[in-house]
Amino acid sequence: MSLFDLVAAIIIGLVGLGLLVWLLKIVLGSVAPYFSKHGSVNPKLMHEKWQIKRRLALLRDIDRVLAAEDFEGAAKRLRDLFVLDLVRGNAGLLESIRSHNFMCLSKIIVVAQKTKTVLPTISALETLLEERARLMTLYNDSSTLRDRIRAKRRKDGKGEWDDGEFSKKIAEVSQDIDRNREYLKRELDATVNQLIRQSSGGDIKFH
Repeated sequence: MSLFDLVAAIIIGLVGLGLLVWLLKIVLGSVAPYFSKHGSVNPKLMHEKWQIKRRLALLRDIDRVLAAEDFEGAAKRLRDLFVLDLVRGNAGLLESIRSHNFMCLSKIIVVAQKTKTVLPTISALETLLEERARLMTLYNDSSTLRDRIRAKRRKDGKGEWDDGEFSKKIAEVSQDIDRNREYLKRELDATVNQLIRQSSGGDIKFH
């Protein structure tokens, strides 16, 4: 092989390699959003969506239990159907969680009506669920904004961003969400226990 042929082969190879890198960059850029924190293929987000779908299916089963007039069984099922996890997701997922939780609350009200139970906790539960939906939206919006600012600074070559105050505020919201969860669990336990006592006609045995 002559020197000319060798040089030509090297140039063609480099051009081919450059084209391959360029195509890979396009492909990776197009699929990367699906694997991001809010992407549809993100494992954590997929798991959270699966959990919601599973609980929705269980919630639909409550109608069958109510139709059989098993009000005690319905009350026991509702105890663990509320979604009270700290979820990172898009607005659609957060709205699905909010709707699901209020559907659970509506089933509690149905059981209360069927068993003629007066529940003083309903108002508190409604307020806490609304507060949770607001806090979750604030947490997710703030976290997403922080992540976008970080990514933009890295892309622009501006180095790391001192987001201490920003992250501190997000952490405070996270703590508020945790407190809200504890309040909700306490009110839900009191509500469900009262429904079980009323529907069973006896005392509750605590374990």
